[in-house]
Amino acid sequence: MTHEWRDRALCAGYDTEAWFPDGTGSDFEIVARPAKAVCRKCDVRLACLAFALDAEGNGAERTRYGIYGGMGPAERAALVRQGAA
Repeated sequence: MTHEWRDRALCAGYDTEAWFPDGTGSDFEIVARPAKAVCRKCDVRLACLAFALDAEGNGAERTRYGIYGGMGPAERAALVRQGAA
């Protein structure tokens, strides 16, 4: 999978820490809101999400903690459990 989509990602213009918020549960969701808002407007959101799901499936640890494609780790795990990925 190529990663050319990264050049067009809206998050490229922001501090990367926003996409790796601290916290769990509702605290995580509150802190993640600004990053997720940027993701909702991003043209490459689905490519980003596919990247994270693929990387997680291959054992990549870093993607398990961040916001990718507008989804946090728990949301992506639920997507996989539902068989949508």
